[in-house]
Amino acid sequence: MAGPLFVSVGTPEKLAKFLDLNPSVDRASAFVDGEDMAGYDAAGFGSMDGSQDSQAAKEAAGSLRAPTLGAGQWWKYLTNTMALTSIPEGMKFGDIPPAVIRLGGTFAVDGDRVLFAHADRIPGDHPDLDTVLGLVGAAGPGAASASNLSSK
Repeated sequence: MAGPLFVSVGTPEKLAKFLDLNPSVDRASAFVDGEDMAGYDAAGFGSMDGSQDSQAAKEAAGSLRAPTLGAGQWWKYLTNTMALTSIPEGMKFGDIPPAVIRLGGTFAVDGDRVLFAHADRIPGDHPDLDTVLGLVGAAGPGAASASNLSSK
């Protein structure tokens, strides 16, 4: 399959809700990792439970900017959070669901070759998309050359 893939933690029903809210994500390219997060574990993705390199997390945090959302967009985000979050059965009020603190990543793959791998150090610590696209020869607007790409 060519093109971007999207993998979410949770259940097929929660992924369907997410896709309803985000119609720009191609349903045929969206998959769900079970609530046990076995796929995320296999990819080596970490968690915001304090186990990651704190210096790397501090550096990544310095480059983050809050999204520009209007009041209505923030309300929509907040009201959909519970519907989209994977909450384990029997979880107590006030506990943080494991999927909420789970970090993701970005891969560029060609067949069985991994061309690029990036594990987020904190939420929102994504590689530059134009750089990744340039690496795989799918130039986007302002794509950079592969020589400018450094895996974090």
